[in-house]
Amino acid sequence: MIFNFGEVTLDCKILETSNYQSKHSRKTVQKLKIQTKVRGGNSRKEFNSILSNANKTSIISNKEANNIVKYWKIGNYSSSHTQDSPLCNYKIDIEEIEPLQATSLKIGDMILKPYSYEEYFQNDNLHINAKVHVNEEDQKKIKNDIEMGEELEVIRYGIDDQPRSMVLRLSYWSKNENQIKHEIRLEEINSKKNKNLSPGSVLGKAIHKMTENQAMTEILMESLVDKGIFNQDEIDNLYTRMSERIWQKKYELFQVKDIDDD
Repeated sequence: MIFNFGEVTLDCKILETSNYQSKHSRKTVQKLKIQTKVRGGNSRKEFNSILSNANKTSIISNKEANNIVKYWKIGNYSSSHTQDSPLCNYKIDIEEIEPLQATSLKIGDMILKPYSYEEYFQNDNLHINAKVHVNEEDQKKIKNDIEMGEELEVIRYGIDDQPRSMVLRLSYWSKNENQIKHEIRLEEINSKKNKNLSPGSVLGKAIHKMTENQAMTEILMESLVDKGIFNQDEIDNLYTRMSERIWQKKYELFQVKDIDDD
């Protein structure tokens, strides 16, 4: 089997093959142990340099019979040679790399086409960071979904057509003339145990502070009612307006000149 290691093309023998299910696409992907031989001198030095920088590059395989091109990540490797041979023998572990580029995202009842996309897993939960062009109607939906904080059905077409339950998080957006660009930050919530609400956690501290502020506001409002300054209907109306105003200000804080600026 032919593999391209950058500018170095080598014929490799497959020693071991194992399959596993991808966390991203749920499809079957491969891990291989391959063997190849490289001549000594500069060729060996060049190849060693490629392997030592494995985290910065990937290799490509091409099965010419059916024109299947795959990308692979280099893992562990070992080398050996004998004094009477000009060839160095390499054994290399490689893992198939999936093309993780969503052609479109279905978030609730919205269909968005990302022009920038990445996804990763953290604590077994899927996270998505994307950038999209939206109209004013979609922006309102995004803003409302972030505010509500409810779990949404998300489908990543081009990667996995099966829906996942995810939450839309607050993210940066920009508006220039008639163009609106919005970052999309989605987080999968698998179970309540993933939500760290302990007093020492970041989220726990935020909830504690929010609870203190809410209690203080309620005490102030009750005092206004007791003194006859406002009646209860007026207080309820103030609560509604405060909630809407606070969220609007919070969302506006995330507006930037251009989300694509570094």
